[in-house]
Amino acid sequence: MSLDRNEFKKENNNNNKMNNPRNMNDQNQPLSVRNFADDIGSKLKNLNQYTIKGQLVDPREILNQKNRTTSFYASLRDEKEECRVSIKIFDKTTADLDPNIKEGDLVVVTATVAFMNKRGELYLKATKIKLFGIGELYKKIEELKIKLRAEGLFDPSRKKKLPFIPRCVGLITGKGSMGIHDVQDNTERRWPGIHFKIREVTVDGTTPPREMFRDLKNLQADPNVDVIVIARGGGDPQGMLMFSDEELVREVAACKLPVISAIGHEEDHPLLDDVADVRASTPTDVAKHLVPDWRFENENIALMKQNLLKTIKHMLEFNESRLRSMQLPSQEKIFSNNIIMVLNLQNRLKTLMNNKIARDDHFEQCYPQMRNLINNQLLVNENFINNIQDHLNALDPRKVLKRGYAIIKSERGIIKTVNEVTINDKVTMEMHDGMVETVVKEVKKYG
Repeated sequence: MSLDRNEFKKENNNNNKMNNPRNMNDQNQPLSVRNFADDIGSKLKNLNQYTIKGQLVDPREILNQKNRTTSFYASLRDEKEECRVSIKIFDKTTADLDPNIKEGDLVVVTATVAFMNKRGELYLKATKIKLFGIGELYKKIEELKIKLRAEGLFDPSRKKKLPFIPRCVGLITGKGSMGIHDVQDNTERRWPGIHFKIREVTVDGTTPPREMFRDLKNLQADPNVDVIVIARGGGDPQGMLMFSDEELVREVAACKLPVISAIGHEEDHPLLDDVADVRASTPTDVAKHLVPDWRFENENIALMKQNLLKTIKHMLEFNESRLRSMQLPSQEKIFSNNIIMVLNLQNRLKTLMNNKIARDDHFEQCYPQMRNLINNQLLVNENFINNIQDHLNALDPRKVLKRGYAIIKSERGIIKTVNEVTINDKVTMEMHDGMVETVVKEVKKYG
């Protein structure tokens, strides 16, 4: 049977009207909710099967007591944006479900789009859920590493120096993580009284949470924070992938403050380690990069004091010996007074060392006062030594010699009067820049 053109159009229009729920009613009559839901459901059945990659969120299983089957429910979240869709498997035995998947894993879902008419809910009816290949992720990370290195983000010249003793440390770590105690306790043990501003975030999955970027910016803007630590304890390799995220790596590279990366264990090495200013092998290892050990610094202060005293004593002994060799009794008397003053200073310094430095048990309370006291005392000592040096320079006979005078000596010693020489005596004239040996040709006495 054949139809002409007009008859075919008429027949086709009639078929369309029969298949369209809206056309089943009068054009002015709205669809019922059920008819609308049925219409949407029938259209979605014609869609192709999809393969989708995303982060698994809130996975859970529910046992159906009636038919003794287990259903699986979860959400699939986009890696970068806040967008998610529901996943349902009504009977686990009918789907290929990886038994190792867990919250935060990056997975690949094979599913068809379905619509639950009664609830008006769109979801993915999954037939397969598998972990996204770790090898593929590592391949992408290696490609990103080459790209970032070519841009110079790993260059040592970009690394910022850590402060000797930071006023406050910004710490970004996992919620309820042991990394908080590893970093904080070990740092406070090395330098009591150090301050922390701690920000806890979710550190599972393949992509960093948005609050990590927010906290990183807020800590940079805090005028009291001098350095930032990003720490996470050990875990499975996939849990470390978020610390190789390109956006996070670039954010750390652009950070105005020095950043210490302390991710996992020694063998873990995410890209964050390469771009950070300092890499700590573990969260426990952070402390030795952040602050010095107060016991070691205490010993250094004591040693510097001892060296200062030795230097003062050596300088005074040298000048004393030099003055005595010039046989200047009046200068010896002045010098003796200065020796007494310096010895008093030495005793005062020793007392200070015994009273202040030896109190290790009270170091945390006494350290600021002790440091100021030492600095003030050293300044006083420096001024005192300078005054002594000025006095010694003023009494130095060589200063007089520079004005054109000379010291005349014979074998018997310094010649103080013409009565101590005779013609043809050999004498030595000491000047400020050398000595002259000569023979007395004539002796003239004044008066």
